Amino acid sequence: MNCMQVGRRLQRYLDGEVDDLTARRIMRHLEDCRRCGMEASAYTEIKASLARRATVI
Repeated sequence: MNCMQVGRRLQRYLDGEVDDLTARRIMRHLEDCRRCGMEASAYTEIKASLARRATVI
């Protein structure tokens, strides 16, 4: 899987909405690609921050 393919599926992957094979392929790519791994980490941090903020409001 390349960066463009991962980019199109990253949000669904992080939300647990992809099949097992796709998840494994994305996970492998994220381990090998620093840029995509950093993007996934940023999305995860943003999502966690929004969840914390939602519980405060």
